[in-house]
Amino acid sequence: MLIDHKISWVPQISSITEKLLQVNGLLHRARNQLTISLLKSVYYSIAHSRLLYCLEIWGNGYQSHYQQLVRAQKRLIRTISKVPLYTPSEHLFAVLGVRPVLEEIKIRRAILAFEIVKAPHRFGINIGTEHAHTYPTRFARTCLPTPTFRTQRHGSLSLVGHITKDYNILPSNVKSLSISQLNLAKRLIAAFFTT
Repeated sequence: MLIDHKISWVPQISSITEKLLQVNGLLHRARNQLTISLLKSVYYSIAHSRLLYCLEIWGNGYQSHYQQLVRAQKRLIRTISKVPLYTPSEHLFAVLGVRPVLEEIKIRRAILAFEIVKAPHRFGINIGTEHAHTYPTRFARTCLPTPTFRTQRHGSLSLVGHITKDYNILPSNVKSLSISQLNLAKRLIAAFFTT
């Protein structure tokens, strides 16, 4: 994990991008000798594992920071599929069964938010799940109160702000599950974001 003095994940993202491009060079040289299934196995063993390592932590940055990473993953998918460089990649992700990195970030963040809200004692984070009213309101059971001010320490840009935003977009059938049903929740969250 790389982080700079400004607590920015740009060095980490750049490091992962560099590794993905190195793997792409390796696969590009070997793509005429290997089948697509072997290229895909090499991708999952070398590149995908690096891409997913601590994704929940560094995946909370700005979308603009991920563009180089998205391009590197698309280039890898094109190399594995043995298609020209400028072929659209959306269909290739579906054919190979690989999730794009931005979709994986959404899924991982939603799963983490589910775990933190359902078992805050595990993470030591006070999410503020208590309700503001003593009487039932429309969103009392399904939504968490989102911070309305924009600061990085306590507001909507903070960790709590990100967690509440990620939790509030989950469907109600996932929110109704308990922490003991975590595996079912993970499958439902992945299905929710992939459709």
